[in-house]
Amino acid sequence: MEFNYREWNVPIIQEPNELMNKLKELNIKGKKITSIRCVGLCYNLRKDRIEDHAYGYYEENHIENFEELSNYENILPDTPFTRYVEIDEPIIIYFNDGDRLEVDFSEASSIKIGKNSLPENVEFSTNAPNSDMNIVFSNCIEKTVEGFEVIMSDELYSDYTGSQGIPEPENQNSYISMFRILLEEGVYIEFNSFVDYGEVAVYQYDKSEILWEDLKNGLKNW
Repeated sequence: MEFNYREWNVPIIQEPNELMNKLKELNIKGKKITSIRCVGLCYNLRKDRIEDHAYGYYEENHIENFEELSNYENILPDTPFTRYVEIDEPIIIYFNDGDRLEVDFSEASSIKIGKNSLPENVEFSTNAPNSDMNIVFSNCIEKTVEGFEVIMSDELYSDYTGSQGIPEPENQNSYISMFRILLEEGVYIEFNSFVDYGEVAVYQYDKSEILWEDLKNGLKNW
């Protein structure tokens, strides 16, 4: 079944305290992550964006022949990439008890989040997926959820677009800036929005990056 944002029967959350209450209500604390997938395309992991990243990294670090090396087929194995995806359809986190957490944070201070609320076989409706998230976010697999953080702001920033017909949050004292799912061993998954895309990244102190030799095994860049 194709993903349909408007038919996804969970409420839109636009206020920080409401989001924290929802995260607690979902009862995923103490559960172990077994798999992760993005329903649709990871825009920053397309071939052209990968090459742009390599080009910038080599140029900044004064690596010789950086123009040639930034060609997709020539990227050096030890080139570091952030564990980060830019998406416009949900990301789904699977747990050891069979539960699934579905998240779409692709509009400023406006989040849809549910547990087992989408069909198990839900597929993309906009662009086909191009990434194996079990490789891109490999340091999350087999990690247990330990808690949550919701970071608030005192204003709604200018990247609000009203996409998907989401009503603009108004007359609030605080807005959702980002939120994190905290895992064991200092790993956390961070959710943010930029214009009408969702941004999801994984950080782990000094182990936040993934090398190209590993990342490329999780990509389909046709």
